[in-house]
Amino acid sequence: MKYNCILGVFWAVLSFVALAGTNFSQPRTALVMGNSAYSYAPLLNPVNDATDFAQTLRKLGFDVILVLDADLPKMEKAVAEFGRKLEQRGGVGLFFYAGHGIQSHGRNYLIPLHTDLQREAELKYKALDAGMIIDEMGYAQNNLNIVILDACRDNGLPRSFSRDMRRGLAVFEDTPSGLLIAYSTAPGKQAEDGNGRNSPYTESLIRAIQQKGRPLELVFKDVIKMVKKKTDGRQTPWISSSVQGDFYFVEPDKPLYANTQSLSKQQTQKQVAQNHLDKLDSRIELSYWQEISKNPTPQLYRAYLNKYPQGYFADIARVRLTNQADSHKMVLPEDVRQQLLQCQRYLQKFYLTTGPDGDAYSCYQNILQQYPDNIQAKNGINHVADAYVSLITKKIKQQKLHLANKYLNILVSIAPQHSQLESLMNSYQQARKRQLVTQNSSQLTGTLS
Repeated sequence: MKYNCILGVFWAVLSFVALAGTNFSQPRTALVMGNSAYSYAPLLNPVNDATDFAQTLRKLGFDVILVLDADLPKMEKAVAEFGRKLEQRGGVGLFFYAGHGIQSHGRNYLIPLHTDLQREAELKYKALDAGMIIDEMGYAQNNLNIVILDACRDNGLPRSFSRDMRRGLAVFEDTPSGLLIAYSTAPGKQAEDGNGRNSPYTESLIRAIQQKGRPLELVFKDVIKMVKKKTDGRQTPWISSSVQGDFYFVEPDKPLYANTQSLSKQQTQKQVAQNHLDKLDSRIELSYWQEISKNPTPQLYRAYLNKYPQGYFADIARVRLTNQADSHKMVLPEDVRQQLLQCQRYLQKFYLTTGPDGDAYSCYQNILQQYPDNIQAKNGINHVADAYVSLITKKIKQQKLHLANKYLNILVSIAPQHSQLESLMNSYQQARKRQLVTQNSSQLTGTLS
């Protein structure tokens, strides 16, 4: 994957005070941030990752402050609010960030939106120092603190930054005892963005923390196994821990979701019943897959994907569908062939992702939902993406950079793995830099005159 710049680092800092006694009766406070809509290097998943992780934390009893696509003042205000809450409530504190991040001279900086970073020296006053989070937690003097940074390891910042800057984020120094550090990938390596709503790491993390009776370090080890499996070994998370004692997101003797303590008896019974149904559904899915394996036909694989689009075996089913020769020879129903013709008409009218009565991208996507291996629909999606490549190139040459940025954001959302995406982003950044230099020169000339 050429454009996999969304993920970077996950690490947790824990101040150890009788961890073995930590339970749902202690307050749980979290600040969750996700930045995606950068003007210079937009990212696809951070807002999704932050939103979904916040939702999971709420189910596990956390009082969550959720901040999305924030500039520096909004990020600093949220950190201060989090610190005050944590100091008042005590208990467990957790911070999660997804977005661009970078290290400079041993300090880690989280990059806000609407910041015009041109030089490394500007980081100190145009980005959020991650050390502020640990400082707030230290002032609160609560029992347990967790910091999660899901930050880009390829920072995407201007080339004017120091060439010898180390990739990724730096390890904190002078931290309190009881420290656990967990990276979404090995230091110095890039983490994959993935093809779904969440990154492989965040998706695995959300699943892992909901396991009942699983100690913190074993949760991280489970995440390592899941990520390695999802990425076929290309990405290996990394942890370092000096934690003594155990912390459970879901304790062995507690229900799956902490807030069931405040629910009525009827609601609690409904949740317990749902948990049983979830376990039953997993067993049914496994049995279903085993039956398919006895007679692996394209029709059965599609039936499985329709029922379990995010299932344990979904990726395998899609690969096997693609590899089966007869999948390319299917005779499509008449209504689908007509729909393909309609998609082509949208494309000819240049209704790429918007149109008065429909658009090409949505049209092709609807077909792929029914027939994931349909070559015509896949080619149609590629044509839409290529059309945006042409538009972006044209707008950069015309110096209409606001339109170029708009089309870049669309291209990231519909074709995050496009082969020309990285070069287009570089071209856009260079054009934007030239434009800023021209503007500054004009302002200086006007001042002197």
